[in-house]
Amino acid sequence: IIDCKDAYILMPGAFTPNNDNLNDTYYPITRGVRNINRFVIYNRNGQVMFEARNFRPNDKFKSWDGYYKGQPQSPSSFVYMLEAICDTGQTLVKSGSLILLR
Repeated sequence: IIDCKDAYILMPGAFTPNNDNLNDTYYPITRGVRNINRFVIYNRNGQVMFEARNFRPNDKFKSWDGYYKGQPQSPSSFVYMLEAICDTGQTLVKSGSLILLR
């Protein structure tokens, strides 16, 4: 039985987009999730820095690389919002914060 609880979505607390191939992008790591309907990252002012819609879970190609409009963002705190469909068909919504480190 797959339970649709937040425990099946891992959102790291920080990432380091410094091109060392370790934690260079930020994306949801899931288990028991069928689809990510929406994944959004906001800055402290509420401005959308990154958004991806309707993709399969654990897709590194749907991740934020720490850039906005071609410019690397300074180290700071950001907020994410995620809406997903779990394998049981239930909608799961999760939000939280993350830190970009350089």
